[in-house]
Amino acid sequence: MSALSIRRRLLQFGLLQGCLYTGSPLTANHRRLRLQWAHQHRAWQAFWHQVAFSDESRFNLWDHDGRIRVRRHSGERCLLECDIERHSGTPNPSHAIFQQINDCPHVAKTVRDFFSTQHMQLLLWPAYSPDMSPIEPMWNLVGWRLARDPSSAASKHELFQHIQAIWNSLPQADFQNLFDTMPCRIAALIAARGGYTKY
Repeated sequence: MSALSIRRRLLQFGLLQGCLYTGSPLTANHRRLRLQWAHQHRAWQAFWHQVAFSDESRFNLWDHDGRIRVRRHSGERCLLECDIERHSGTPNPSHAIFQQINDCPHVAKTVRDFFSTQHMQLLLWPAYSPDMSPIEPMWNLVGWRLARDPSSAASKHELFQHIQAIWNSLPQADFQNLFDTMPCRIAALIAARGGYTKY
């Protein structure tokens, strides 16, 4: 039996291959703060296009990325059986609002002081909320295209150039469409009572 026939058989049963979802554990307080944030921003409709979203992602020079693959049905991404908890060690923006991810290196005093001296308006972000960020799917797309790039990078500099070239080639319409999902993301967060959403 070939690998192709196995994949076809799994697809017949509706099983998709994907990375094991690494979600940070949400405490009752995390859920409360995520829900509070959603209620505060659900009427923001016109403001999301003024937000400069920030995020980070990991790319490797080698094939193995340390991700665990699982088989799951569509819609089962956040089930406990398809989830592994990830614990962290510690719990041109003019005329724009800068979305600052709520992670210790990003909210350190020196960073806050820099934003203050630059008179930048910040969009406070609830902890453990990657599902609310529309930039995450763009990083996934970059990773997908990078994995299919026949020319492999031999150094970090080349890898950075490849990533930058892919990012710059992404259609602006894709970014626009993701900005447009923000009201739906917030509605899903409210429906989930602050828990994780399908995003």
